[in-house]
Amino acid sequence: YFTLAAMMWMGAEAVLMFQKIVLVFFKPTTRYIVVLSLICWLAPLIPVVIPLAIDRSLLVKRIETNTSTSGYCFINNTGTYLGAFYGPILLVLSFNIIIFVAVIVALVKHKLK
Repeated sequence: YFTLAAMMWMGAEAVLMFQKIVLVFFKPTTRYIVVLSLICWLAPLIPVVIPLAIDRSLLVKRIETNTSTSGYCFINNTGTYLGAFYGPILLVLSFNIIIFVAVIVALVKHKLK
């Protein structure tokens, strides 16, 4: 969850950077920041809760060895892992690359004027 939340915040920073650099006169309001915060904290729950709701056995709850027991919870199934963890990360990274290219293009166009 926290890795996906960090990636969402990275996407939110890309949006704010785009708005500050390309849309120069954009002033984010408190309501806008609150909505963005809610999206960044709640959206990562979706890929965490859906596999858990479908089948609880998809998550490893505890790893026991002969000498110790470690208690962590993570996705056990490879296909579910790829879809629920790497899917959103690749989506946010692709979004960030698109925003980065848009900001660079806007800065180059501004410099040429």
